[in-house]
Amino acid sequence: MIQPLFIFFILLLNITLMNHIKPSINIAIAEDHAMVREMLTSTINTWKGFKVTVAASNGLELLSQFSALEEKPQVCILDINMHLLNGYETLLQIRKLYPSIRILILTVFEDEHAITEMLLHGANGYLLKKNCLKDLKKAILEVQLYSFYHSDLITPEFRKTLKNKKALLSGIASRELEFLELICKDLNYNDIAQLMHISHHTVETYRDNLFHKFNVRSRSALIVFAMRTGLLH
Repeated sequence: MIQPLFIFFILLLNITLMNHIKPSINIAIAEDHAMVREMLTSTINTWKGFKVTVAASNGLELLSQFSALEEKPQVCILDINMHLLNGYETLLQIRKLYPSIRILILTVFEDEHAITEMLLHGANGYLLKKNCLKDLKKAILEVQLYSFYHSDLITPEFRKTLKNKKALLSGIASRELEFLELICKDLNYNDIAQLMHISHHTVETYRDNLFHKFNVRSRSALIVFAMRTGLLH
């Protein structure tokens, strides 16, 4: 009876340890406004299992700190508008040097073009600064677990949709799919209308049809949806 009892206690100890050990997420922040940077850092450091290991005022400082770290952060919160090296340029460098780091973009305005360009070049999601504290914890967890965050798409229905490309394609007309491909090339609606030889009104109809079919409300959400479901690469 001694051996089975010993095994039982070992298993019980392992279960107890697993319940108490929480996964930790190391986070980097690049934000040129000191007050915002400090607010984000102090807020994140109050959450159990989260720790800010890099806090930089621009992209150059961020990359310099990365090079000195043996263990790189898993998630980087990156402001778009920064001096010396802006968010877009920093994003490209991180994707080249540290492709496994998840990147959340911070932006003041919901600039569709800027957000779209960042997503197409490797950002895993974005947050508006006015909502960042409210949504920040959820966004960090989502990019760490699922490699993307978009507030329009974080639903159980979307996660089910990720697995069913065939059903998705059956519900999309060929011209809508062509429109979707052009959207993901970051063309504006006038350019798309000219390339497809259709009116601007028809372009908006295709867009609205896809918004309805995919249950999204923005161009950036449409692009993320297309990439994450594997409809387009």
